[in-house]
Amino acid sequence: MSGTGPAIWRGPAAWVAVFAGGLLGTALLAPWLYAGLLALDPQLRWPYGRVYNRLAMVVAVAILIAVRRELGWRHLRRLLAEGAPGERWRAVATGFGVATAGTVAGVAWAWAAGELVPALTEYPFLSFGTLATVVGSFVTALVEEGFFRGLMFPALALALGAPAAALASSALFSVLHALSAERAYVWEGLSAGAGFDYLGVLVAHQVHPAVLRPLFGLFLVGLALAFVVRRTGSLYLAIGLHAGWALTFQLQRHAMWPAVPVPRGLPALAGRYFVLGQPWAWVVVAATAAAALLWWQRARRGEGGREESGAAV
Repeated sequence: MSGTGPAIWRGPAAWVAVFAGGLLGTALLAPWLYAGLLALDPQLRWPYGRVYNRLAMVVAVAILIAVRRELGWRHLRRLLAEGAPGERWRAVATGFGVATAGTVAGVAWAWAAGELVPALTEYPFLSFGTLATVVGSFVTALVEEGFFRGLMFPALALALGAPAAALASSALFSVLHALSAERAYVWEGLSAGAGFDYLGVLVAHQVHPAVLRPLFGLFLVGLALAFVVRRTGSLYLAIGLHAGWALTFQLQRHAMWPAVPVPRGLPALAGRYFVLGQPWAWVVVAATAAAALLWWQRARRGEGGREESGAAV
């Protein structure tokens, strides 16, 4: 959808306020918060980067609440209300199953092609840690799909049109994954500019050629999920796909390593998301998203429903 007039652009302006205000507010407040925590506990084990990132989430949520009318909450409600309860669960389960099976097949192909080699360490897959990873994958999928595809994508689509909104929301989705806590940052004492100093170090550390391919992989994931939401008019299939990719790609890192080892000292994105920097993984993302959509279209035809929704986006 697209439109004209000042009201249409309130959504994009609100999202600029969320991100710009979040970065500015966190940079201003983080040094004082960390200094206060150190005053309460001089043996504080939390690194400054961890406190900074947690505060950034709080500040962003506060701004989200302040400008909630402009952020497309009504679209999120529509996307979550689409379909009967049984249909929603089937969509999540199908997306998860297709993503998991497709990723396992992709990993097997990459192993056969010499792109991956067995890991040299043993990981207890049948453990509480794996269960926590499963739960975490679904929680992450629900939160990120609700935020990026449930709120941001529809709000931007009203002003920019769906294609541009998909590109913009996917770009932010990928870039925000790069801003992981910089644990090597050394706190040198309270100063008004400490927050901006850390932000500069954080951004500078991510500006590395090794980050570009994983960044593109995350961007492709965002585009695929936006297309799924656009076609289905619902978040549930996208949530299942997201959770399946998150789980299998994360577990794959414990079972298989790249044939060409990732050098030490690279940004977190280059190491943690190295799989998404591989062309075979891009094929997996595109193919599994297409397969899940094919299932959805056939299920719609079988139920006599409409073949394409997309009413909320």
